[in-house]
Amino acid sequence: MRLFVAILLLLHGLITSAQAPAGFRPSEGIANPGWLSWFPVNLGQSWLLKSIGTPKPILGTILGFFWIIAGVSLIAAALGLLEVIVPPNFWRPLAAIGAITSLVMFVFYVHPFYTVGIAADFAILIILLWAKWPTPEVLGS
Repeated sequence: MRLFVAILLLLHGLITSAQAPAGFRPSEGIANPGWLSWFPVNLGQSWLLKSIGTPKPILGTILGFFWIIAGVSLIAAALGLLEVIVPPNFWRPLAAIGAITSLVMFVFYVHPFYTVGIAADFAILIILLWAKWPTPEVLGS
């Protein structure tokens, strides 16, 4: 079970980190496929920042770093759970930081393709909060 959760955290962290280029350039994005042309913004484009006009470069830089913080926190949580490089007792707070930061970023970058990431963040928080922050021992080795 521990390996399964660690792999999910690692994958979610890598995908979340991959969103950083969109954060650094919030007015750009990848064109939506034809069947999703009804959606008002492209994948990786901030609907909120688009509605208020072209953002200043500093804002894009800050948003890009928040994507990186979220992704690296999730990756570090996975490593902590596996007891590799990161101390095992850090995995729970790192997972919470990554999930919360990621959810905050989804407010700026809402898109139908991000529903899986949003669900993953909520699942992480539910597991951590309602399961009383399971320790690596509870998850098994």
